[in-house]
Amino acid sequence: MLHGIAMGRQQVEDEWHTVRADGGRVARMLAASPSYAELCERRGEPERAERQRRILAERGVTR
Repeated sequence: MLHGIAMGRQQVEDEWHTVRADGGRVARMLAASPSYAELCERRGEPERAERQRRILAERGVTR
């Protein structure tokens, strides 16, 4: 029984490390990608880009 508990704990810990590593990869990918405002600029939508920048500034979000 004690061996089963130890195995269960190890499984949970391994899963936690996997989830944490996946989260780190996603965060790095998002940090490297262009902002929504920049994508709007690229598509030729400067008004939408400016609106997005204004919304983020009002909410105190910086990039």
